[in-house]
Amino acid sequence: MKTVYRVEHVLSRKGPYTGMNYFGEYKWKKEMHCSATGRPGPIDDSVIGMGLEEFSEKWGRENVLFGFSSIEQLKNWFTNEELAALADMDYKIQTYKTKYIKASEFQVVFVCPKEIEYD
Repeated sequence: MKTVYRVEHVLSRKGPYTGMNYFGEYKWKKEMHCSATGRPGPIDDSVIGMGLEEFSEKWGRENVLFGFSSIEQLKNWFTNEELAALADMDYKIQTYKTKYIKASEFQVVFVCPKEIEYD
């Protein structure tokens, strides 16, 4: 089993990019999150993007989540200010143990275990 770190809402368990209104969006973001700043979306990630659709089809889209392989990788993605803003919006860093993971230098896609032990 591999450990994965994910920023998610304490009640909904959704990540900070999920369910945001395009115009009232991402008030927590201090910097652009895109390939140009080293934060490519999963489809734009050359490692994750290749085979993402097949990975999702195999495991079921509702079981596939995105996160990070280490706290260092997570902190390379989110600034301290962004993590503080997210914490104010009831997001926290959740740890998962999973067998099925696809990792790049930026992020991971993984299968959420059926039985989850929440921190």
